[in-house]
Amino acid sequence: MAKSRPTKHQMKTLVELMSNDPKLSAGKFSANFTKKIAKARWEDIAIELNSLPGCEKSGDKWKKAWQDTRATAKNKASAIKRHINGTGGGPATNLVMSEAQMDSIPLMSQVAISGHLNSVESAVSFNYETLSEQTTCTNIYNKDAETTEDPQFEDLQLDISHFDVVIENNQNYVPNDVDDLSPKLVETGQELQLKSVPKSKGINSEQPMKKQSASERLSDSNKVAQNMVDLTSKKLNIKSNYYDQKLILLQQKNNILSNIHTLLETYIQNKM
Repeated sequence: MAKSRPTKHQMKTLVELMSNDPKLSAGKFSANFTKKIAKARWEDIAIELNSLPGCEKSGDKWKKAWQDTRATAKNKASAIKRHINGTGGGPATNLVMSEAQMDSIPLMSQVAISGHLNSVESAVSFNYETLSEQTTCTNIYNKDAETTEDPQFEDLQLDISHFDVVIENNQNYVPNDVDDLSPKLVETGQELQLKSVPKSKGINSEQPMKKQSASERLSDSNKVAQNMVDLTSKKLNIKSNYYDQKLILLQQKNNILSNIHTLLETYIQNKM
C-alpha cells in the first residue's frame, strides 16, 4: 500500500527544487511564464519526487503539498513572531516548525510574515462643525413715535409680552398658557411669520403645530399685519385727540397767564 504522506526527504527535496525555481515558487504568471509552462515543470518535479522513497503524487498534488507547506510555515512564523513581540510575559509558545517549513521561510517575502514594515499610519483629523443660529426679530412696534411723560400714554405702549418668539429647528415649542388669539412669531430661515397658537387643553400638554401651506401662512400673516395696522391707527387717533385737548389746555393756560399779566400791570399802575 502506497504512503499518502510524503517523507521528510521528499519534502526537503521539494523545497530545494522550489528554491531553484523562483517563478514557480511565486506562482505568478507572465508572458514568459505561462500556466502551461508551470504545469510542465510540476510534472517534472513529480517525476523526480516520485523516484524517491515515499509516496507518489501527480504534479497537481505535489503543487498542493507545496502550497500547504508554505501556508502552514507562514502562519506559524507569524504566530511565533506575535508571541515574541507580545507583552505581559507568560510561557513560551508551543508551536514547532518542521525542517521543510523552516527551509521554506526564506522563499517568502518578509511582508507575508510580518506585514509592511515601512508603512506610515494615516493621519486622522477631526473636523468639529459649530452650528450657530442667530435670531433677529424685527421690531413690531416702531418707537419713532416717541411717547410723552404723561401717564395717559403708558397704556398706549404695545405690550409684546403676548408674543412668543419661536425658531423652527426641526421641532416647535408651543406654550401652554397663551390665549386662543394670541399671535405667535415664527422665524423660518429669513422669513418672519405671525400665526395664532391654539389654546392648550392642559397644563403639561403639548400640541405639535401642524405645518401650514404657503397660502395659509400668507393669510395668517396678512391678518396679523392688519391687526397691527388697526392697533397703530387706534393709538395714533388717541394721541391726536390727546394733543388736541392739550393744545386747548395750553391755550387756556396762556389766556389765564395773559389775564394775570394784565391785572398785575393794572395794579402796578394804580400803585404808582
